[in-house]
Amino acid sequence: MAEENLARQAELALERQGDHDSLFYEGRWHSAGSLADRAARLATGLTDLGVRPGCTESATLISSNARKHLGANKYPRQITIVPAIPLTSVGKLDRGPLA
Repeated sequence: MAEENLARQAELALERQGDHDSLFYEGRWHSAGSLADRAARLATGLTDLGVRPGCTESATLISSNARKHLGANKYPRQITIVPAIPLTSVGKLDRGPLA
């Protein structure tokens, strides 16, 4: 079974597809390599902070920090920490189980 964490999924996608422009956001392209690196740093940082699945205190901390650093229309309205990212058979996010 494949690993279902964000950082590992980004690494696997980079291995399969190589480094290329993959996300156009706010007027600039972001490469697959830079996104894989950001995902790994985020996952490491959250783990170091003690973020674990189902930890509501961690979700509150992330939400309040996001509100400080993101615009009013960009911070997440709901955060749920899950043990694994549900994926479809083709490796895309399966939003059904997260609803």
